Amino acid sequence: MRQPKPATGSRRHAAPVPEVLLALDEEYGAVLALLDRSAAIARMVVDVPRLAGVDVAWVGEPDGVDQIVLGRGVNVATEALNGIVVPVGAGLGGKVLTVRRPLWVSDYCASSEITQDFAPQAATEGLKAMIAVPIMHDGRVLGVLYGANRSWTQFGDRTAQALERMAARMATAQIVAERTQHAADVAAHEERRRLALELHDSVGAMLFTLGAGIRRLG
Repeated sequence: MRQPKPATGSRRHAAPVPEVLLALDEEYGAVLALLDRSAAIARMVVDVPRLAGVDVAWVGEPDGVDQIVLGRGVNVATEALNGIVVPVGAGLGGKVLTVRRPLWVSDYCASSEITQDFAPQAATEGLKAMIAVPIMHDGRVLGVLYGANRSWTQFGDRTAQALERMAARMATAQIVAERTQHAADVAAHEERRRLALELHDSVGAMLFTLGAGIRRLG
């Protein structure tokens, strides 16, 4: 019996359709995330422990001009860090807001280089060493990116540089999201203005016609 010939050509090496669709869906999600500031930060902070070699990561986002609020924890064991308000100068993140450069401590709860305002929360989460870098764009602080280990660690330039790269990506995503939102607001304003002008013209024409008809009747 004659055996069927195996498939040849490019179709033989083509990726299964489901895998292609999954890849496209992932890329589409990544693009959408860049247009949403909150989604972009949440998506990026997940990769910080792996890329920077730390146990835990989280972000401090601006709340007014002189403080940040902590959240978006990755690999955290408790909710101790979530929602903490960090003023300028307080703790490690508050000091980063002041000096605007990376800082780290090998033993957060015992360090004399920072204030101990948040030592109880760090102890509750079981954190020992901590590092923080500013998220900045054109001299404007957009937040603080944190990494921490549960054991004593002497952080070096490699970890700091990895966090700075992630912080730069976060800053770019935030600026893209802000500009996208601004463009959307401008477009919405222009559309409302156009509709208002059309409404004005149509209502004006209708009133003119009604007035003319009333005058004829009179």
